[in-house]
Amino acid sequence: MTLRSLPAAPPDNHAFVVQVAVGKAHSVLLTDEGVLYSWGTNNEFGQLGRACHNQDKMLKPAPIIGGIKQEIVIQIACGMNHCVALTQRGALFAWGNNKAGQLGVDGFSAETPTSELAITAPTPVKHFEGQEISLCARSCSCGPESSACVTVRGEVYVWGAISYYMLGAQKKYGKGENCTVPVCIKNLPKELYAHDSGPEQVSVYKDHCPAIGR
Repeated sequence: MTLRSLPAAPPDNHAFVVQVAVGKAHSVLLTDEGVLYSWGTNNEFGQLGRACHNQDKMLKPAPIIGGIKQEIVIQIACGMNHCVALTQRGALFAWGNNKAGQLGVDGFSAETPTSELAITAPTPVKHFEGQEISLCARSCSCGPESSACVTVRGEVYVWGAISYYMLGAQKKYGKGENCTVPVCIKNLPKELYAHDSGPEQVSVYKDHCPAIGR
């Protein structure tokens, strides 16, 4: 898909693109001013994070404002049909499809009706409001139906479908019973803790989650 119609920034505005993340049928970009733009297909999942009334508006990059207007975003990640954003103060926001609990928002359960599994605006990830230093995120990432982050203390948290493989060992609970809020991974390899700083970031795939040290 060709990126079009993103307005050029005035010379003194310095609104340059610093990161782009891509999902199955949607994309998000981050400017150096901490502003998010999205475009692509919104379908029933709300992964654009903004209201779109027709296909033409979906395909044109437009800012995501609702729920995150006062935040300065420093990192973004896209799953198949969801997004996660990290703010300057260490808070996490998520939106899109929550079928596997990959948004990590409060109040989700396996009994949630399918019609209520889409969150169409950035919503705080439970526990990561950026208020306690122990739960301030350093980086974030997404798998197809999973999310993860590393805290400033070097702890790795995961939620969504990845928890079925990492925490349940495919035995402790059923396939649909994923962790729907962030859960800390214990006993990470010592080589990830050079200088006691812990891993810098983590990558998520369908069934595994490698961490990268400093």
